[in-house]
Amino acid sequence: FPTSATSETDAALAERYVGGFVLVGARNVSFDVIIRANGTAHSTLVEGPGGASGEAGRWRSYGNGVLIEYASGWRDWLRVGNAPGGALLQQATWKPKQSLLEPPFATARVLPIDEARAPFVGVFTIELEEGSSPIDITLQSSGRAFSNARGGEKLVPGVWWVEDDRARMIWADGWRNEFSRNNGDWAHRTWKPGATFSSAPRKSAALEAVASLP
Repeated sequence: FPTSATSETDAALAERYVGGFVLVGARNVSFDVIIRANGTAHSTLVEGPGGASGEAGRWRSYGNGVLIEYASGWRDWLRVGNAPGGALLQQATWKPKQSLLEPPFATARVLPIDEARAPFVGVFTIELEEGSSPIDITLQSSGRAFSNARGGEKLVPGVWWVEDDRARMIWADGWRNEFSRNNGDWAHRTWKPGATFSSAPRKSAALEAVASLP
């Protein structure tokens, strides 16, 4: 495993690593990380301090890959091959306060995000009523969804899928959402429990993408 930074240029790193990847958490549960060219990163992990807003972090060159450092103190190291488009990746994870000189807490293989779902993987914010607290929603490439619609203490789970170039989700409490994007503009529609996607929505409005793939 790496013990020092690499001299690879920022441009070369960005070409190889900017994008989205599926990682495996310490509890063997998958989540996604979005790596941006500006040195920032954002994960769809919902077990951290961010809850349904995922977890923000930064990345830098390290060894023959990049090291992502999250606000919680967890770190993920990713490495790709030199083949066109990269190759299968390797992930190593260190716990907060653990030295990078120690063996990693966990290791796993890393995969690219499924192309069909990639446009909608990430963290989003919607507002049902003007002036009300925003609702954070995280969509993971595994098809799992999480919302803090009931407050930050207990997340609402759900499932989502892509249909007609839109992301549709059904929540455990019966609410439904639909996300769409058009030339960089995001929008959402929301239905109350008991309604269907073919009925008139409870709310239609703009959607804020906190972290998503281009």
